[in-house]
Amino acid sequence: KPFGVMGMKKICAITTIETTMETFVIPAIREFVAQGYEVSLICTMSDLFKEKYSTEFNLIPVEMVRGISLKEILTKPFEFYRIFKKEKFDYVQYATTNASFYAGLPAMICGIKTRVYCSWGLLYVGYKGIKRIILKAVEKILCWTATHITVASHKNKDYAVADGLFPAAKASVIG
Repeated sequence: KPFGVMGMKKICAITTIETTMETFVIPAIREFVAQGYEVSLICTMSDLFKEKYSTEFNLIPVEMVRGISLKEILTKPFEFYRIFKKEKFDYVQYATTNASFYAGLPAMICGIKTRVYCSWGLLYVGYKGIKRIILKAVEKILCWTATHITVASHKNKDYAVADGLFPAAKASVIG
C-alpha cells in the first residue's frame, strides 16, 4: 500500500522505445497507479505518446537508439544517474537490453532498493564468437545489478541459471 502523498512509493519503469512500453509495461503498471503509487515512465517518447499518457503517469523522456551506440554507452548511464538522484525512486523496473544496461548500474549506485530486470529473452544465444561473449557479459552485468529478475518462461530461467547468469532464487517467471 502507498504511504500517502508525503510518503508515497515512487515506481519507475524503463524501456528503450515507447512501443515496448505501451505494449508490455503500461497495461501491467496501471495497477500500481490504481493503488495510489506515483509511477514514472522513461523511454524515447514521441509527442503523441506524451499527450496520450501525461495525465496518467509522470513522463521522463530519454532519447535512446535501438542497437549499439558507443556514445550512448558512455553517456546514458550518467543521464540515468542524474534522474535517479533527483527522483529518489523506491522501485525501478527496466526492460530491453539498452535501457537496462544504461539504468541498472546507476540504480544500484543510487541505492534504489528494488531493481527489477525484465529479461524477456537472451539476446546472446543467437550469436557466436566475440559478439556472443560481449552480449553475454552485458547480460551478466544486468543480472548482477538487479535485485530481482523476471523472465519470460521457465525454459529461459532454467537456461540462464545453467549458463551462470543468476541464481535461481533471484528470478521469477512472468505470470
